[in-house]
Order: sequence, then C-alpha cells, then structure tokens
Amino acid sequence: MSEKMIHLTIDGVAVEVPPETTVLAAAEQVGITIPTLCYLKGLAPDGSCRFCVVEILGGRKAGLFTACSEHCAEGMEVFTRSEKVVEARKFVLELLLSNHDNNCFSCPQNGACKLQDYCLEYGVMENVFAGRRQDAPVDDTNPYFDYDPKKCIMCRRCQRTCEQITGKNIISLTNRGFATKMGIPYDHLWRSSNCGSCGNCVEVCPVGALASKSNKKNYRAWEVTPTATTCPLCENACAVELLVKGGKVVELRAAGVPGADSLPCGRGHYTYWKTLDAGRVTAPMVKDPSTGVLKETTWEEALAAVAEHLKNNAAVLTSRSTTDEEIACTEQIAGAAGVRHGVFGGYGELLRAAHGADALLIYDADAASGCRSGQNCSYCQIYCDTVDVSALNETNFVAVATPALTELTAVADVVLPMPAFSEKDGTFRGKSLHAALSAPAEDGLAALLKRL
Repeated sequence: MSEKMIHLTIDGVAVEVPPETTVLAAAEQVGITIPTLCYLKGLAPDGSCRFCVVEILGGRKAGLFTACSEHCAEGMEVFTRSEKVVEARKFVLELLLSNHDNNCFSCPQNGACKLQDYCLEYGVMENVFAGRRQDAPVDDTNPYFDYDPKKCIMCRRCQRTCEQITGKNIISLTNRGFATKMGIPYDHLWRSSNCGSCGNCVEVCPVGALASKSNKKNYRAWEVTPTATTCPLCENACAVELLVKGGKVVELRAAGVPGADSLPCGRGHYTYWKTLDAGRVTAPMVKDPSTGVLKETTWEEALAAVAEHLKNNAAVLTSRSTTDEEIACTEQIAGAAGVRHGVFGGYGELLRAAHGADALLIYDADAASGCRSGQNCSYCQIYCDTVDVSALNETNFVAVATPALTELTAVADVVLPMPAFSEKDGTFRGKSLHAALSAPAEDGLAALLKRL
C-alpha cells in the first residue's frame, strides 16, 4: 500500500512530502533555504539555537516553531521570512552577541563564520544587551586545536558529533546557568581527557570557538584554495579537502559534514598531509661508502645501483598507505626483476616482510606524515609505531623510495624521491586522489620501472 503523502505550502510553494518529514527538509526539497546554527545533517535535530524558527499557520498548531524539529502536517502554511520570523531571528542573534567575543578581526573563523554571516544578513551590528560576559580562559592544551569559551554559542554541534559520530563522548555541557559552557567534564583541560584529537569537533563548529592552531596562525578562509581528494592513510579512505596557501598545504578538513565515509583521524587531520620543508627528498641520493652519509647523485647512478641489486633473493616492499597505481607499479618492478613483492602497514610488519632478503626496495609512503610517536592517537594507531629499523643495516643492500628523510633512509644505500600524499593523482580503495601541489622531483618508482 502506498504511503499517504502530506501536502503543505512553504512561502506559497506547494510541497508534497512523506510523513515524519521536518519543515527544514521540506523547504530544502523545493530550494528554500532556512538558516541554521545548531542543525547538523546526519544527526538528530537539537533545536537548541532557536535560529531556524518559521511561522506556521494551519495544520495542528500556529505560531513560531523550529524548522529542524517540527514535522510537516496536512494543510500547514509555513512562512520562512515573515515579519515575526525576522524579528525572532534578530533577537536570537542579539542574545548570542550579548555573551560572545565580537573581535572578529582576530578570529580564525573570520570570513567563514555562520554567526558573522547571519548578523550581516539580518542587520545585527552591535551588542544591545550590555552586561556580564563569559570570561573563561582559552584551553590551548590540545596539540592541534584550541577551545575559546568566549566565542562559543553552545550549539552543541561538537558534543553531538563527538558522541554520535565518533562514539567518544568526550565533550559535554559543564556548569549551570550563566556559567554553562562546553568543555571536558569536571573542568578538566583537553590534554587530560581521552580525546583522540580527531578534530571533527573543530570541523563542525559554526563559529571560532574550536579552531585548529594552523587556522589561527597560518591562514583565513579567503586565502586558501581547496582540493578534494582521498586520504590514503588507512582503509577508511576518508573523503577530505586539502587547503593550499602560497604553494603549501596548510590544513586538511573533512569533505562535507563528517560522517561514516568522511571521518579523518587525528593523524589524518593534522600530520599525514604535511609536505615537509626540512628533510624533503628532491633528488636521488646514494650513501658515501667512506663516510656513510647520503649525498645527491644522478638518476642514472641511483637507478643502476637499484637495478643491479634487485635480483635473486631480493624483495620489493610497499606501504599500504599509497595509491592503487603505485602498488601496481611496485608489483611490476618486482615482476620485471623476478623478485618477491610484499605490502606492509607499519615498520613492525616491514621488518617481518624483509626478513631473509639480501636486498630490499622499500616504498615508505608514510614518510611525510611526521608521526611515529603513537601519542595523541585514537583510530590512527593502525599503522603508527616506533619500531627500531636499525636491524635493516644487516641487509646487504637497501633502497628506499620516499618523500622525505626518516629513520628508514638512515639505513638506506640508495634513496629515490617520491611525491607526498598532497602531490598525488590516482586512486585508493577505488576512490580518487587529486594533487593539490606539484611534486618537487620525478617519481622514483616510475623512473625505475622504465629503467628495468
């Protein structure tokens, strides 16, 4: 039996929706935008900001109601920009500004703040309710982001994301009355909590209360160019955007609203995307036999040395955190050389895969992540480890293809340059990667495959 549809009008536009559809969803269906602050697609409506109010006539009731939580009813007439609605929204904005740090110039969210945008749209330019304000100090104890209670509008987006999407439930409302604020329970500092620094609370903050340290220090919204790509750190293959300013990636953020297919971990959010300025491999290198120090050399010398040793009891090993095309390339190199091929997920797995080989070609795609400490990790502990790789010194020959110098290149006889994650085009787990930057050197694996 077909479902009985509900008929209503929104700003004079006839709408037909199934039961249990909210006014906000019905308006979106016909292209009518209702402003929101606390609403977050994918989460249950909260209705705490009261900014999405609409005027309703007919149906079961009449008056002002929150569009995010009010369900449509037969014969309902909805007005999203009536005089009462506009006055109510202005009043909400005035109340928010009465306890909000209005120094927008120094705010990292300046130019991308929903509160700022709505105040401009509704003509709310000053605080009309003078009096006490929230004066709690900034919590800057997290290594990657800060929390400023003076900028918080208590929309609870961060709390609900932490609870319902990440499942961590670290953030909550603390205190009561005027002293109410978002934060860690019992007024603990962020560093003393079980927060995994995934950063998804920062992603959903509509103002500048939660802001990454990079955002505060390095850029503002209008200065960056986003590039949509896929994070290849683990099999989750999160949909992300790389923000570029001045030829450098300054931030990674989730593509759209964080959800099941876009939930970057702490390492993905804050370290994995980095293109290292210091220690970047921009040319082939070989170890000087007299000093044991790596020095730049020609492509011909480096590739010849690798080709000479890739035979008999040798192995080609590649990190899991790389593109499907690069794994195929290493498989072709192993096939052309007639040696075994393997994939590793961390240095521990690498040592086990390398055991017994006389010569190794290792593609360490994780080198530019800047993270081997295992600290501030949650889900990202999958491949992050602190294994001592000095045992590889016992191998007769080690070649490492990598974007940057690491503890692994310290045991290498030859180092070949590779693009970092932010410089790659390709696919990972069937999802597309797009380069945000140009690589500073030729792809070492591709050059080796041609040589073989």
